Amino acid sequence: MKNKNSRHLFLGRLVSTAGDSLYEIAVIWYVFELTQHAFYTGVAAAIVMIPKCFNFLLGPVIESMNKVKIVVYAQFVQFFLMLLIPLGIWLGYESVFLVLGILFCISFLENFQGTAEVAVVPKIMPKEHRGKFNSLISSSQQMVDIAMKAVFAGFILTIGVQNIYLFNAFSFLVAAIFFSLLKINSTTGEQEQSVRDWNEYKTSFKSGFSYFFKSKIVFICLPFLIANFSFGMTEAILPVYAHERGGAEQYGIFILAITLGNLLDLYS
Repeated sequence: MKNKNSRHLFLGRLVSTAGDSLYEIAVIWYVFELTQHAFYTGVAAAIVMIPKCFNFLLGPVIESMNKVKIVVYAQFVQFFLMLLIPLGIWLGYESVFLVLGILFCISFLENFQGTAEVAVVPKIMPKEHRGKFNSLISSSQQMVDIAMKAVFAGFILTIGVQNIYLFNAFSFLVAAIFFSLLKINSTTGEQEQSVRDWNEYKTSFKSGFSYFFKSKIVFICLPFLIANFSFGMTEAILPVYAHERGGAEQYGIFILAITLGNLLDLYS
């Protein structure tokens, strides 16, 4: 952490995680408030998760691009997109389709941003410290995620949806500022490599796909796939269940219970 680049990347990812943690659960409840229908909360949950399924397609593409510019521009665009929701509330225009459209764009951008953030690490950290640095970021992000969800759960009735989205927007802006401070010199080879050859991309993709299914990694990933699918369904129907049990206050209690469960799992 003595390195300025590592500090800026670390802080940027934590601030970005703080915003992501709030909006992913706040938007589900907001969609339910607008529609009072489980179908739309299911659509919102799917929009959050489905773009992440195609993350593996972006690695070879991002590897040939300027990774710092990707994370900076992605955060700035997410900042402006997130501002549209509180702006719409302020103007009296609340549309579930506007919210779902913004949610899809942000989820799609996070694919580029997340992959680029990981790809930046080898550029700023020596090989012997990368494992420790990645572990530090991962554990810190999980703690921030849990803390922000606990805050949301405790103050859902007093914070207000508009203020939550304003916080989300400005967290993206602050993260963009931290990422813009990264100073990474590209090598000559990277400067000459603009766009990968399509045949090379297909070859790389096929070899990676083949390796995944022929190795034991697929068996390691299977439980996580089932867990994520189950959590996605829970996230979709939770607002409806909470509404039947008492409303926003119950939703906050359920989110807090899930958060505490994740916390126990983290330290078990």
